[in-house]
Amino acid sequence: MGIRIGTGKAGNPTLPRPRRGELKERLSQSAEAKRALLNSELELSDLPPAARAIRKAMREQGLRQRDILDAFNGHSGRASEVLNGRRPVSKSLALRLSKRLGLPVEELLA
Repeated sequence: MGIRIGTGKAGNPTLPRPRRGELKERLSQSAEAKRALLNSELELSDLPPAARAIRKAMREQGLRQRDILDAFNGHSGRASEVLNGRRPVSKSLALRLSKRLGLPVEELLA
C-alpha cells in the first residue's frame, strides 16, 4: 500500500494531509529519539569525568539542563559547554553543582 498522490489546482500533484495529531506524534517521536541519543552511554564515554558525572546525576534524578541553571547562575550557554565537555568545572561551580546534585566536589573537579 503506497501513498496516494492526488492532483491539486492546475494539475499539480499533492500529497495527502497528515491526520489530526499525526504530525505532532512524529515530532514527539523525533524529539524522544534525539534525547535518547544525547543520553546514550556511548556519548557519555567520550566526555570528561566531571561532565559524565553531572549528566549521570541529572539522568538519575530526571533533570534537564534548564532544571540546574541555578547552579550556572542562569547561563545556559555555560551550562551547555560544561555538559558537553568544552568548559572545565570551576571550584565555585563545583560547590554549587555539588549542593544541587548531591555529588562530591572532588568528583566534579577531577
